Amino acid sequence: MLEDAYRHLVRTVLDHGHPTLMGWSIMDLAEDLDWARADERPLYRHSRVVREILAPLDPILICIDGDIAAAFTRALEQRGRGWFTRQQRDKTEWHTLRTKLLSEASIAAGRVNRAFQAGGWNSTLHLDGTKLDADDVFYTVVQYLRRRRVPVTAKEGSQRSSE
Repeated sequence: MLEDAYRHLVRTVLDHGHPTLMGWSIMDLAEDLDWARADERPLYRHSRVVREILAPLDPILICIDGDIAAAFTRALEQRGRGWFTRQQRDKTEWHTLRTKLLSEASIAAGRVNRAFQAGGWNSTLHLDGTKLDADDVFYTVVQYLRRRRVPVTAKEGSQRSSE
């Protein structure tokens, strides 16, 4: 289903002819599905197939990651504990749940990175999103894309994006 969605995306982008930003990770969308967690080889195949599907768009892979514990702390500050505990059926102690979630996120990040590598993807820009605020990430990405001659419309309200 994901691969069909990407084929549709490619047709749509080619029809309108404008640069298109995908604000998600194609591997993250697949990584947490049962088939990908049961055996990574199908995830690697998926990565190769999606790279081939997206090839007509000449995609630029920009990797924004960082320290998982720092990202977790930032999300906790923004969303509160309730966001993390809402699906907890048992009354797991917060420290135990936090440790479990950080471990799961670290394992998932490794699976995603291995899938990108197995698929032949090359990150052309790599940013630590836990050391930069959202405006800095946006500004850095915009400047990078402009150097690659990708037309980018400035983010409204951002003074740096118009530089």
